[in-house]
Amino acid sequence: MDNSPGFADPARHYTLLGADGRDYRSPEKGTLGGHRRSRIYGRLDCPSALQAIARGGYVAQRVFFADAAVAEQAGYRPCGVCLREAHRVWKRRRDDPPPIRPAVPNVSAEVTALIRLATARSANAISLGGGRQPEAQYALDALEAAWTARGGHILTRVDWPAQAASWNRQAHRLTDWAPDLWIIADTPGGWAPVARRLHITARWSPDRTLGFGFLDTIETIRLAGPDLLDGMTGSTTSGGRWWIRGNDIHRNQHPTLFAAP
Repeated sequence: MDNSPGFADPARHYTLLGADGRDYRSPEKGTLGGHRRSRIYGRLDCPSALQAIARGGYVAQRVFFADAAVAEQAGYRPCGVCLREAHRVWKRRRDDPPPIRPAVPNVSAEVTALIRLATARSANAISLGGGRQPEAQYALDALEAAWTARGGHILTRVDWPAQAASWNRQAHRLTDWAPDLWIIADTPGGWAPVARRLHITARWSPDRTLGFGFLDTIETIRLAGPDLLDGMTGSTTSGGRWWIRGNDIHRNQHPTLFAAP
């Protein structure tokens, strides 16, 4: 249909391009034009577009949009000739995109459960440890904020890499302050070598160690080794409780019941 400049004719319909990149019929004319192959949109009186039309090499690829928002949703960028400011903004977004925040889990139920477990053991001064992945550090951030907000003390916070020649330094930092409890956020594979090193120090006890839901799996026991984590407990992702006895892991998914059988 005709989409030449001028007032809309009530008896006519116009073909516009939608945000999904598909043509649709509209009783209103488009306010902006575009070039399908180059994916550029601009004003209907753009000098660059009019010159191209005059040369006869543009019309077959011409499309029209209701507004700029639809054009950009369809994947078109502003013309650098007739929409200079919009083009500058687009180019700035392209060349300097905002940082991508890593996806992080919702750990509020786990934090509440871990604080409940720690309080039941009359803990006040605790040490935190975890892997360097964003999910683990986010979990520890949330726990640290909640624990200190209620008047608790953090003696130390230690992180460790997924691979290392030895986790001796991290193990000593975790045990130097003799905390009431340790709270761990890591994957089973990340926690296992650290736990083995802690076991060697003889100053760490699994029954004084709590863990986030990352460790709520039989893999935690298998990777650490037989009986090494006996007595360790923690929160499930839903706020229930898990605990290790020997070489098995047990669970109580109810968020208010923490006593082991």
